[in-house]
Amino acid sequence: SIVNRAYFALPMLNDRNGRNVNAVFGFTNILLKALNAYKPDKLIVAFDKHGHNFRKDIYPDYKANRHGMPDDLAAQMPVLHELLAKLRVTVVEKAGIEADDIIGTIGKAFDGQTYVLSGDRDMLQLVSDSVTVILTKKGVTEVETVNAENIKELYGLNADQIVDYKALRGDTSDNIPGIRGVGEKTATALLSEYGTLDALYENVQKIKGALKDKLIIGKDMAYVSRTLATIVTNADVEFDLSVCPLPQVTREAKQMLTELQFSSIISKMNFEGVE
Repeated sequence: SIVNRAYFALPMLNDRNGRNVNAVFGFTNILLKALNAYKPDKLIVAFDKHGHNFRKDIYPDYKANRHGMPDDLAAQMPVLHELLAKLRVTVVEKAGIEADDIIGTIGKAFDGQTYVLSGDRDMLQLVSDSVTVILTKKGVTEVETVNAENIKELYGLNADQIVDYKALRGDTSDNIPGIRGVGEKTATALLSEYGTLDALYENVQKIKGALKDKLIIGKDMAYVSRTLATIVTNADVEFDLSVCPLPQVTREAKQMLTELQFSSIISKMNFEGVE
């Protein structure tokens, strides 16, 4: 999501070879800003990778509305992977497993404070006393920090209600259907009154009028939508939390950053003494 946001937010930026590398620059810049602001001692970057996803088995139209990645952006992905490798940054990806599920799995496995940096509001369901979500909001500069203390104030819901909200409201970005005719305000109001999707359906006969009919008709799809929206926290991916360092100021990284003409990033990372 950060790569995508950077690509569309920044103008074209050509390196010495004439390649547009605006998404690589934007991603790297956002990452360095976050590392400076939150000062973690470990770092893992997760990427989506093509492959069959279990959500398609549940709902074949899942993400069916998504357009393919622009060719110009797709061409930058190998460049970004190469740069992260030269910075010695740990990357986790696996065919058929979404980055959300990788992040959810790693966050659950880590016994410590976790910061999730993403432009995807799906991540809000991961918020807890030990997980803070940093949402990129405007372009590549503005972020919103969401934690257990402020999520209800910011979004009107607790973290454990985010998935149930999507079950009711749906999510057009992922083509999750939700319940036909139930909008943002109705979904929030229902969860404010009943707390959970399960409790709502236990009391659905108390609801009056057309809304009751919509809920009853849409029940099966609501539960399908909840499954689609739930981030997996036990995905089958390999990672080693003892070996996931922050970006390293290596000679190879400096050479590549110079080739990319990322002089501002070189100065931020302080490559002094590295030839």
